[in-house]
Amino acid sequence: MPEAMTDRLRAAAVTLGFGLIGLGLIHAGPAFAETGNIPETDNTPETDNTYVQPEAGDYPPGGMPSATDLSRDPAESPLTAEELDALTRGKTFDTYHGTTGLYGIETFLSGRRVIWRDANKCMHGTWEQVGEQICFHYEDQPDAPDCWTYYDRKDWILGFYEGMEQFTPILLYPAKGLVTCETYLGS
Repeated sequence: MPEAMTDRLRAAAVTLGFGLIGLGLIHAGPAFAETGNIPETDNTPETDNTYVQPEAGDYPPGGMPSATDLSRDPAESPLTAEELDALTRGKTFDTYHGTTGLYGIETFLSGRRVIWRDANKCMHGTWEQVGEQICFHYEDQPDAPDCWTYYDRKDWILGFYEGMEQFTPILLYPAKGLVTCETYLGS
């Protein structure tokens, strides 16, 4: 298994058992929006009484998708940078590993910038399209990108590390709140 993916999975294992709000991983207030990075939204846990914050290791809303949903049609093309940007800009996504559950969250900002948080770290990054893959350059290792192929599943996004479909995919589900590193316990 590629080293970068192994590091992410190690982070998932450490994350298990820790709540994201309890660790300060979600900042649901308007302070982040006031910086001008993304517009203020009203889809925070405080304004949506039906929203239940997932805990690390939890599975996606409605349970894990079927094996069919975790694969792709050979004729299906990965999302382009423009398509991914249209689906994600200004939004936060819970990131689930296809077998271990929730292990991180990421906010997608304008200008193809992101903020990633898990139980071990909080970091800023950028992303770009390289061939058919979307590659993320995070501040902890800017010269060692994490590259993925993504596929739109209408209510969520399916991702394969470096396009390698033989490995368990990740699943990105829309989340509530905005990610910041302001109150991160690991900082």
